[in-house]
Amino acid sequence: MILLFYLVTGIRLLSALEVEDDGYALSVDLRHVENPVNCQQYLDKLEGLFDSASLQLHSTTAGRKRFKKIQMLVPSTWSISSCQPGRQIVAGQVNPTTDVEITKPLPGIGNRPWSLNINGCGEQGLKLLIPESLIFSSISDNEKGLLLMNEWIKFRFGVFNERQGFKNDSIYRDEYFRLTSMIKTEGCVSGNTVQQQYCVYGSCTPTSSTSLSGIIIIINCAERENLEILAPTKQNLVCGGKSARSIISNHPDLKQGQHKETGYEAVRYEYVLPQTSVYTLVLDLSSGMQENWESIHKAILRFILTIPSGTRLSIITFSSLSTTRTLLPQTLVTDINRETLFVRIPRRSGTGPSGS
Repeated sequence: MILLFYLVTGIRLLSALEVEDDGYALSVDLRHVENPVNCQQYLDKLEGLFDSASLQLHSTTAGRKRFKKIQMLVPSTWSISSCQPGRQIVAGQVNPTTDVEITKPLPGIGNRPWSLNINGCGEQGLKLLIPESLIFSSISDNEKGLLLMNEWIKFRFGVFNERQGFKNDSIYRDEYFRLTSMIKTEGCVSGNTVQQQYCVYGSCTPTSSTSLSGIIIIINCAERENLEILAPTKQNLVCGGKSARSIISNHPDLKQGQHKETGYEAVRYEYVLPQTSVYTLVLDLSSGMQENWESIHKAILRFILTIPSGTRLSIITFSSLSTTRTLLPQTLVTDINRETLFVRIPRRSGTGPSGS
C-alpha cells in the first residue's frame, strides 16, 4: 500500500508589469538559468545592471520613471542558502510567462539585450531578453545600464531604430535608392551632415565623447535633427513616419502634466521561488504486500521520474503500526539525483533500501 500526502505552499505575486506614477514593478525570469557557481556574486552583478539602468531611466525621463520593484523568479533547484544573506526570498505561485527573461547569448545579438516588438508602433513588446553574458561583460556598469535602458525604452514604448537601417535586411535596408543614386540610410538629418549621437529622451551625447565600445544601439533623433521620412528605417516603416520622440512624449507613462517629477529611490528587489510541491510517500512493507511489490516498485519509479524538478519528496515506511522509519527525509528532486532517490526504495517488501 502507498499513501501519498501532497502539500502546496506559497502566495500569488506579480503576474504582469505594473505601472505606477513614479516607476515600474516587474518580474524577471531566471528559471532557465543554471545554478551559478557563486550565487551572491551573480545576483550582485544582476542587481548592479538594473540599478544602473533604473538610475539612467529616471534621469532620461526627467524623474518620472524608474524601476521601482523587481521580483526575480529563481529556479527551485538553486541552492538558495548560498544566495543569502541580505535578500528577501518568498514563495509564490508565479505567472508562467514574464516580460523580462535572462537567457543564454542570442545568436547575432551578442551581449546586447533584445526586445521582441511584434505588437506594433507605440505598443509594448512581447518580451525583453537579457543575455547572461551582459551581466559578466567587461564593460562598465554604466555602459551595461545604457544598453538595458535603451532596449527597455524600445520594449515599453513600442519604438524602433530610426537612425539607420540594418545590413543585409531586405526591408529595413542600410542603403536605398533616392532619385538616381544609392545612398546610406540615415533617418536623422541636420543640414547637410548627420553627427551620430547616442540620444535618449530629452538628452543627446555625441558618441565620440562616450566609451560605449560601439555596442549601443542608437535609435532616437536629437531635438535639433529632423526625421528623414523617406529613409527605410524600422521606425519610419512601422510607425508611418512618426518619430520615436513624439511617440515616447505622448505615451501615457510620460505625457506632460500627467505625472510629477520625483526624487530617485533605489530599486527594491524580491526573490521568488516558484510554488513548491511537497510529496510524502508512505510505504507499507509488511509481508502481505510481497505479491504486489514488483508493480508497486515500478509505479514508484515512474512517479519519481515524472515529478517536476524542484519538487520536495520524503519517504516513510512501516511494517506494523509500531514500526515506522524515515527512509528519505524531505529532499529536493533534481534531474541529477532522481536515480539516487529511487535506489532508496526497497526491491522487496520487508527489506531495507535496494533489497538489503
